[in-house]
Amino acid sequence: MTREEFLEKVMGCESDAEVEALIAVGRAMLDYQFFRSLTSRIEAYEGEGNTEQAQRLKRLRSRILEMRDKLDARSRAILQERANLLQRIFESEDVEEALREHVGGIDEAFFAVLSANIEHAEAEGDKEAARRLKRLADLAFQLLQESAPRPIRFINQLMQAQYPRETKKLLEENIEQVDNALFRAMDLIIQTLNRRGEKKTVRQLREIRDQAKAMVQ
Repeated sequence: MTREEFLEKVMGCESDAEVEALIAVGRAMLDYQFFRSLTSRIEAYEGEGNTEQAQRLKRLRSRILEMRDKLDARSRAILQERANLLQRIFESEDVEEALREHVGGIDEAFFAVLSANIEHAEAEGDKEAARRLKRLADLAFQLLQESAPRPIRFINQLMQAQYPRETKKLLEENIEQVDNALFRAMDLIIQTLNRRGEKKTVRQLREIRDQAKAMVQ
């Protein structure tokens, strides 16, 4: 969505719960341009003498700012928790065992903190720390793959294979996995990647999905 479309959706919400849900998924939209557009709407209503709508939007703006600040505070708290977790795992005697014990904390925030630490170590020229952190990242990713649902594990295999020859071979060898659950998982991942702007990966996964659908039709 564009920011204008997002603004229209937020303005159309009928409850705080709806606004909060939209804010949670559209946090990246809440920038200067968004608030400038919202303020312009308020000023337009005031210019028309529609004080009721202007006041409603002012209350909405205050509520959005409050929700945004709470959301950001939660995000900072989660990142700090993941940073503390990373430090404990990094300093443990058995990194793999420590990762398995804290698998519930291995999420997007954990990998964000981990990536930042790898970049910092490389920038500081600390090759040993960078090497250990990269190994930790590989182990964490492998652990997630092991614990992932079957369709997700199969998609990971397909994404690492060469298209179209190797992916075709994988699909043929695992034709029993080519079902509605697989296609639903692919569609969900494509939607997520689209929101992140990862066009190359989206194109790759779409090609594999089309190849798989052609095989079962």
